[in-house]
Amino acid sequence: MQGHTLVVPKPHREDLFLDEESSSMAVLETVQHVVMALDRTLHPDGISLFYTSGELVGRVTHAHVHLLPRYVDDDIHLSLARDSLAEDEAIHLAARLGEHL
Repeated sequence: MQGHTLVVPKPHREDLFLDEESSSMAVLETVQHVVMALDRTLHPDGISLFYTSGELVGRVTHAHVHLLPRYVDDDIHLSLARDSLAEDEAIHLAARLGEHL
């Protein structure tokens, strides 16, 4: 797809956000600059952004961010099932996450 761009940190990182020497802020600043350039150049209806890391997402173990210009008539589907979580499970999960924040 025209404009599909990868933002990849120069130093090899398997994960941008779990690595102690994270370059995540630099990568996110670069993402913002590239999104602005894509918007000015291609005038998409929107841009999908997704982060990729780990072996489960493919053969590339170098963390990277995909930027995908989107148009009303494109045939791209990036959606997740919208299952609901029981309120008590949600409260328990939020509490567990809060312990690590």
